[in-house]
Order: sequence, then C-alpha cells, then structure tokens
Amino acid sequence: MVMLHPTYVANGSTGYRPPPRTREVVINGQTVKLKYCFTCKIFRPPRASHCSLCDNCVERFDHHCPWVGNCVGRRNYRFFYMFILSLSFLTIFIFAFVITHIILRSHQDGFLNALKDSPARYPLAKL
Repeated sequence: MVMLHPTYVANGSTGYRPPPRTREVVINGQTVKLKYCFTCKIFRPPRASHCSLCDNCVERFDHHCPWVGNCVGRRNYRFFYMFILSLSFLTIFIFAFVITHIILRSHQDGFLNALKDSPARYPLAKL
C-alpha cells in the first residue's frame, strides 16, 4: 500500500497547497470559526488579530500603542492600565506643584510677575 502525501496532485506532480482559510472547532458546545493567518502560519483563536507593526498575532488585540512600543492584548492589559494610571498620577503631581509654585510666587511679586518669572516661560523668547 502506497501512502500519498497530502500535497500530491492527481496528475502526479507535487505542489504547494495552501491550508483552508477557516477551520470550524467546537468550544464548550459551540461551533467557532478559526481564521488562518498566512504570515504566522497558525489558525488564530477567536478575537485574535495580526499586528502589522509587531508582525505577530495577538489574542484579544486592542491596539498597538506607540508610547509603550507594544501591542495591547490579553496578556498585558493590566500593565497598560498601570502605565496609564501612573502617567495620570504623574501629570496630576506636576500640575499641582506648578500651581503651588505660581501661587507662592504670586504672593511675593504679583500674579503677572510670577507667570513671567516661572520656569515654563524659558522656552519662549524674553519679553
């Protein structure tokens, strides 16, 4: 008995035969279609997408974050949320100390002179 390779074509030549674009799989009693990713050469799980910047498939793909330099997906949601939370705290911290600095300087010199002498004016040309 001769075993034929799956890519064996009827006329006797061998050639590449691409995999089917979808595969139906039963998960918890429900039929789910899995799409094939030709770049990664895998059947992607549900809610997975291929990121063109990272060049890989990401499960529960949300977006590619340029500030983190990574895709936001299933395994790093908590790290992304912690990044956003810490960035928010840093922004509030800086804003509170800038306001405190301007208020303390305005008691000495007046509000307009405090704004004129504040560190935020240095990138601008002298008035």
